[in-house]
Amino acid sequence: MTHCRGPAHTRRTVWLSTVYLSAVWLGAVWLGAVRLGRRWVRTICLDTRWLRTIELGTVWLRAENRNWCKLMLTFAVVVACGKVEPSRGRAVQTQAPATTYTSVVHQPARLSSVDVGADNQSGDAIRVRCETCHALRKPSALPSRMDALKEFHTGLTFAHGTIECSSCHAVGQPPRLHLASGEELPMTEALRVCSQCHGPQFRDFEHGAHGGMTGYWDTSRGPRVRNHCIDCHDPHSPKISPVVPLPRPRDRFFSNGGHR
Repeated sequence: MTHCRGPAHTRRTVWLSTVYLSAVWLGAVWLGAVRLGRRWVRTICLDTRWLRTIELGTVWLRAENRNWCKLMLTFAVVVACGKVEPSRGRAVQTQAPATTYTSVVHQPARLSSVDVGADNQSGDAIRVRCETCHALRKPSALPSRMDALKEFHTGLTFAHGTIECSSCHAVGQPPRLHLASGEELPMTEALRVCSQCHGPQFRDFEHGAHGGMTGYWDTSRGPRVRNHCIDCHDPHSPKISPVVPLPRPRDRFFSNGGHR
């Protein structure tokens, strides 16, 4: 990229371009005049020194310096056509800048709604937003045991160490979470709450080694969507049961097509 210092440089560039173009134009006129008027000049000019000067000028433009004239013309056209950014005095790049796509964290539906356990006519699970019920009831103290849930969230399985509901949930409307410092957060910021205790996992998540994603590693090729903690883990019972990958890996050295 070519750098310059602003409008002064632009005026100097235009002036130089004008000089170069004028010189080339005058050279072309000179060559044409010599070719068309040699007979007339020979008739009028009796002094052989004038004829010698004209002939030398013709040879100079016709032979070895013709490439020099072409070079100067090319340079003048390039300089004159160059675009200069007035605000910064810097040459504008002709190549388009690379596009960088976004990388976002997925927001699961369970952060803002509850599955009622029934399907609609299209076969999709029916979900109800938290405010549908919580807005109709006054905030009350959070239970410390799951068996204390008699009306709502019954059958909830809780197996998350020794913490209680109030360790993450804040009392009030609308439903909110809180950090260990007491700062309250919306439900959509659950990732920050998880990172307080699960530091190593969150560190790996930030570097792409935990949690998985869909899309592209290279965001110059396409967008990226990172999985949220609760896309894989139930926040009330986060342990994932062991699974067996299927189908089994195939190996040509085993007759049954897989490992034993």
